[in-house]
Amino acid sequence: LPINESTPNSLIKSIITANDAFPEIGLIIAIGKISIGTFKKLKTGLSKLIDYAMNPSKTTADKNFNDGMKNEEVVFVRGINCTPKFAKAQMQETKDMFNKNSGNVGYHIIQSFDDNEGTNEQVFEIGCRLAEELFGDKFEVIVALHKNTDNLHCHIVVNSVSFVDGKKFNDNKSFLNKMRNVSDRLCREQGLSVVENP
Repeated sequence: LPINESTPNSLIKSIITANDAFPEIGLIIAIGKISIGTFKKLKTGLSKLIDYAMNPSKTTADKNFNDGMKNEEVVFVRGINCTPKFAKAQMQETKDMFNKNSGNVGYHIIQSFDDNEGTNEQVFEIGCRLAEELFGDKFEVIVALHKNTDNLHCHIVVNSVSFVDGKKFNDNKSFLNKMRNVSDRLCREQGLSVVENP
C-alpha cells in the first residue's frame, strides 16, 4: 500500500486495526483519497468479513428531519445481486451451484475518504456506484459504509464466483487501473479529493 506523508494518521490507524482483525485474509487497501494498493484474494473468512462489514455499530447513523421532532436510524448497507441479510448464504449457494468451493472465496475492497470529507450519504452512494459499475452485472456484492472512525470508508465484499456463469473473478493490473479510474471519477463528480499522483 502506498502511504505517504499526506496520509491521515486516523486512516493509517484504521488500516492497522482492520488488518489486525483479519490477518488471515489479506485486506485490500484501497481507493478514494488513498491510492490503490494490492488487490489480495480472500482464501478464508468470507462469512466473518461480511459480519464485520455489516456490523450495526459501524454502519448505523441517526437521521434528523427538518422539523427536529423525528429521528430514525439509517443503516448504510446495500446488497448488489443479493440481500444483505442472506448474503452469506446466497454467496455460498452460488459457489455450490457451480461446484466452485476451493481457492479464492471472495475479494475485499476498502474505499476510504479524507478526514471530514463527504457526508455519510455521499460516500455510501459513491461506494455503491463503484461496486455496481465494477461487479453489478455478474457478482454478488455487499457494500457497507463504516462511519465509526475519523474518516468515512466503504467496505466492498465481492463473491469470487459469478452467479451468471460460474466463472471466478480474475483480478489483474488492468482491473486495478479500472477500479482506480472509476473511483476517482465518482469522487470528482461529488467534489471529493483524490490522490493525483499515487
